[in-house]
Formats: sequence, structure tokens, C-alpha cells
Amino acid sequence: MDIRYILQILFPYLIMLYAVDCLLLVRMSHLRFTSRFRGDFNLRRAGFYLAGLLPGSWVIHSQTNSLFATARGLYFRQFPADDRRANFHDEYTFIDFDDLGDIRYDDHRVKVNRKWTVRMSSPAAARQAVRSVRKLVDLAQSDRKEEILAALARSMDPEAVRTVIDTGREKLYWLRALSTLLFINVMIVLPFALVYRPMTLFLGTLVSIIAANYLIVLTLALAAHWNIFMDDVSGRSHMILHLILLPVSAMHPVSMLTRELLSGFDHLAAAAVLAPGTLPSLVREELLRITFSRTGSEPMDYELYWNMREDAVRDLCMKAGLNPADLLEKQGVANNKDESNCPMCGAGYRAGFDTCIDCGIALAAPRIRG
Repeated sequence: MDIRYILQILFPYLIMLYAVDCLLLVRMSHLRFTSRFRGDFNLRRAGFYLAGLLPGSWVIHSQTNSLFATARGLYFRQFPADDRRANFHDEYTFIDFDDLGDIRYDDHRVKVNRKWTVRMSSPAAARQAVRSVRKLVDLAQSDRKEEILAALARSMDPEAVRTVIDTGREKLYWLRALSTLLFINVMIVLPFALVYRPMTLFLGTLVSIIAANYLIVLTLALAAHWNIFMDDVSGRSHMILHLILLPVSAMHPVSMLTRELLSGFDHLAAAAVLAPGTLPSLVREELLRITFSRTGSEPMDYELYWNMREDAVRDLCMKAGLNPADLLEKQGVANNKDESNCPMCGAGYRAGFDTCIDCGIALAAPRIRG
């Protein structure tokens, strides 16, 4: 059986495997930034998407608040919630730092006291959360507020995000170039050789070139991961195993290496750099979510955290040239058939509803366009 016949049978399955490898699932409360051909990014919320189709494509993971610490203890959600909802106090589990016997990460999950599990957007985000909490536990309660303020400031720094992105582009340059060459050889040159009979004589040579190209990409991916995530031995093992068990993934390894680049940054800071067009709506959602998260009946440390977060968001607005007051004025406008609307998402409701289905907050009188 000649090599041309074997490759003609296998090639459709190769295309199918590549498409499956490009499928992206975004869970509730998680966000993904996926690069486009011209270099900017799309913001992806909960759902299924195709991402990383091109060899140099970036996919960056982020999420909204599933876990945060105050000076008194740790608040976390065990179950994912819509990132557009208000953060109601009763939806969070609270553990006082004095009762926090054990906190560790296991892949995407943070395990608290070996009893509760919080799913994070990536293994790096889980590691970052655990390290931050352990650092706060070691501090005196009087010093924790300053550390939380400093952590919020670091996570909301768009200049630091820009530096990480630029450094990542430099470190991934050769991997992107060689994976693009592999993509061209497999997706363009190989099918042409299978269709054009005179090229059959060179199929053996082409397969050898593709195999050598694959091994070089594998080596470069390992080196790039070592340079960017030196301490992440587990992540490196998972990546290499993935590239070996599913060789078609070597045509777009950059998307695997960029997932955790911004694990230490807030999704708003990431949006300010990667998808600035989405920042006004995200900031507005966040400020409204913070406003409706504080009802006045929560513990003092819970309210204080959201006050500090609001200040950090407003500082980010200043850096991005946005006016929070203008953003909050852009409420959804109801039509004449609406009896009420949601002050957070702007959805209009007819008579018989008193709470927004999506946001969980009380409805208000609508603003009718005159």
C-alpha cells in the first residue's frame, strides 16, 4: 500500500482532529480573549467557540470574582455564576483565616480545608490565588488591608499587562514562525502533493520534513514554556503530553502557551489592553455589580473589599481615559410596553415581575425614550 493512498485516507481525519482541538469552552464567570487575524482581540463569554485556528493565534484566560480575601478571611463561590450578576453576600461561603487549616491548588481547582472546591479559569490562576491567600494568612490582620490594596493595584495595572504581552510576543517569536511553517506544510503543501500526481515522488521527503518540523516545534514549545512559566512543571508536562498525544496541536502551540499569561491580572486590566472597545461596557457592568453587591446588611470586611475594588476600577478608568459617571449614565432605555427595567443590565419587563431574572436585583421604573 503506497504512502499517497494512506495519506489520502488519513488527511480528512487530521482536519477533523485539528478542528476539535480548536474548540473552546468558556464556563460561567470565566472570560477568554481570543486574537484575530489583524492582531486585536475578541472577548468571549460563556459558550462554545472556535479559537486558535491560525498557528499564531492567542487565547488568554481570565475570570470575574469567584474567590477573594478580606482582612478577616476568605470569600468564595463553590458554583459558577453569570459574570453579569451582582455579587450577593449570601452566595459566598466565608472562612475565617483562623479556621483556614488547609488551602491548595489542583490543576484548575482551589481546595479549601479539603471540603470546598473553587474552579478557577486556569491552573496558573489557581496557583496565584493560593499563594495570595497564604501570604495574607502569614500577615497580621492590621497589615492585610494594605496587602489587599497593593494586590488590587497590581492586578489593575494596564502598563504591566502591556509589558507581559510584549515580552510574550518576543519569547514566542520563533515558535510562532516554525509552527506557521508546519501549518503551511501540512494544510497547504501536503494536500497539493496528494492531488497533483507528479508531486507523489516527493511525498516521502515531505513527510520527513513535516516530522522534523514537528520535533523542532515540540522543542521550541518546551523551551518557551520554561522561559515564561519556569516554576510550572505540571503545566509543562501537560503541554508536552498534549503535543505528543495529539500531534496536530503542534500547528498552533502558541494558543496553549498564552492561556495563563495574564493569570495575575484582573479581567478589566486585560480588556484595557487587549480589547479596549469592550472596556466601557465591562467597567459599567463591574461598577453596577459592585453597587448592587452592597445592601448595607453585609459584614464590614465584605463591604470594605468592594469599596477598595471600586476605587481600583475607578483608577483604571482614569488610566484608560474613561469617566465612570458617563458610563453609569448609559442605562438601557425601555420601550413603551415595559412597566419596569433592570437598573443593572437595562432589560425591560412587563407587569408581574419585580426582580431581574439575569441579575437578581429589584427592578426600577423604566427610562422611556421621548
